[in-house]
Amino acid sequence: MKRYLLALLLLGGWAAGTTAKTYPYPSPLRMTIIESVAYEVYKSQIDSIVNIVGPKEIDLLWAKTPSNKEADLARYITLRERRKCTYDFIYPRNDEKRLAARQRIDTQFQDSIDAILMLYPGMTGRYTQYLLLSPRGELCSKAQYDSLVVKGLAMYRKKLANPAIDLHNDDIAALQSTLSDYELHEHIRFASLKQTYMQTQKIWRILDKNDLTQYYDFVQAYPELYHFVQKETVAKELYKNNPQRLMQALNSLQKEMPDTYRAYLLLMMRHKGNLIDSNQLYTIADGKIIARPEYVDTLSGSEEARGYGEYRLVCREVDAVNVVELYKYAHAPETIEYIEKNPGKFEEDGGDIQIISIMNRLSKKFVYIEYFDGWAKSHRESIECYPTEEDCYFVTIPVSPTSIAYLFFDCSYEQPGYVTVVLSTDKDIAIVYQKRSIVRAMTKNSAGQYDRVPLYVTKPLSEYTDPNSGDIECYEDAIVVENGKLVYKRNAEP
Repeated sequence: MKRYLLALLLLGGWAAGTTAKTYPYPSPLRMTIIESVAYEVYKSQIDSIVNIVGPKEIDLLWAKTPSNKEADLARYITLRERRKCTYDFIYPRNDEKRLAARQRIDTQFQDSIDAILMLYPGMTGRYTQYLLLSPRGELCSKAQYDSLVVKGLAMYRKKLANPAIDLHNDDIAALQSTLSDYELHEHIRFASLKQTYMQTQKIWRILDKNDLTQYYDFVQAYPELYHFVQKETVAKELYKNNPQRLMQALNSLQKEMPDTYRAYLLLMMRHKGNLIDSNQLYTIADGKIIARPEYVDTLSGSEEARGYGEYRLVCREVDAVNVVELYKYAHAPETIEYIEKNPGKFEEDGGDIQIISIMNRLSKKFVYIEYFDGWAKSHRESIECYPTEEDCYFVTIPVSPTSIAYLFFDCSYEQPGYVTVVLSTDKDIAIVYQKRSIVRAMTKNSAGQYDRVPLYVTKPLSEYTDPNSGDIECYEDAIVVENGKLVYKRNAEP
C-alpha cells in the first residue's frame, strides 16, 4: 500500500514542493526528491536501521577523527546511511539499481568524510593541515582554503595508499602553489612559533649556565638570537628534502649569525670534547661537520644565467663514496645567435665551471655551490711558468680512512681568486674553506698523494699601507692534513 502512496505523492508534486521549501539551494549531499518522499513514508523503519548501522560506521572512524570534527563526521555518516537506506524501499526488488544508488551516495560523501579524516595528525601535510584546522577564511582567504582542501585530500589518499610516505615535499608544493612567498614564510614562522621559542630558550639557558649572558645586552641580543633561529627554522622546513637549496639557504644565513649563536655552537663543541682551536677549520660533532664561518665566504650565481636553459654537464667523477658533477650555465642568447650564424666557428674552450655538486652516497647529503665567475682548471700543463703534474678541475686530498677533501681553484696557480675545499666523511659533507687566496705550487708526498695546500693570503691593509702602491703583503699559510683532520696554519713552513 505504501508503494502506491509513494507513487501518488511523486505524481502529485507534493515532494517537489516539500523539497523546495526545506532545501533552498541544491547540494549533492542532500536528499533527492524521491529519497525525501521515501524517507517521509518509511521514516520509522529507516531511522531504526540507521540507528543501528550509523553508530557502527562512526565507531570505525572515531579514533581517526579530530575531536572538534566528531559532530560533523556523525552528521555526514548519519545522512549518508539514511539516504542509502531509502533505496531499500525505492528499489525493493531491483538489486542492481539499489546497489548502484548506494554506491553513488558513498562516492558523493567520500570527499566530505575524507576532508575530516585528513585532519587527523599525520594524515596530510603538516602545514596544510594547520591551515585547514582553522575556520575557513581565518588564516587564509576562502579561495585559498578551498584550494588547500583539494590538495590536502590528494595527500591524504597518498598516505592511505602508502602509510610510510613522506608528504613534506607535497605539503610545501601545495602551499607554494596557493600562497604568496610572503604568506608562505609567515605561515611557517607562525606554525613554528613554539619550536622557535623553545630552541631560543634552550640556547639562552645554556649561555646563562656558562656565565656568558653577562657579555650581552638581553634587550638587543635575545631578539637577534630569536629571529636568527626563526630564519634557520624556516629554511630547514622549506628545504628539508632538498639538500642543495638548504645548503644555499644556510650559507646565506651565515653572515647574519649573531655572536650568541656562535658562542652556543662553541659550547656544544666543547661539551662533545671537540672545541675548535685556533688552527682548526672545522669540528665534527655527532658526525656533523661544523665549519668555522670566518673560513667560509658565501658565493652566489647569476639569476640571469640560470634562466638561459639547462645546465651543461662538463665533468662527472664517481668514487667509492661521492659523486662529483661540475656544470656550466647554458649558452647566453647572444652566444647561441653567434653559433647559429657562424656554424663550425665556435670553439668550446673548456672554460670555467659555475656549478659544483657533490653527493655523498653514504649520508645522502649534498654540497651545491654556484659562482658566476666560476672555477678553472688550475693544474694546467700549458702554463709554462707554473708546470704541474695534472690538468684537472679539482684535486683530491685523502684526509683519513673515512674522509676525503676536494680542492677547487678559481684561478690557476699563483693567481688570486677563490679557493674552495669540500670535506666529505662517511656521515656528512660540507665546505670547510672558501676564501680569496692564492694557491702556491703543490707537490705530492712520498705516497704520491697531496696532503698540503700552500697559500698566499693577503694581509689586512694597515693605516700605513698605500692601497695604490701595488705592494701587497701576504701570509704564507697552508691547509695541512694532520692526525686525520684538515688544519689551517698561519705562516706555515714549507
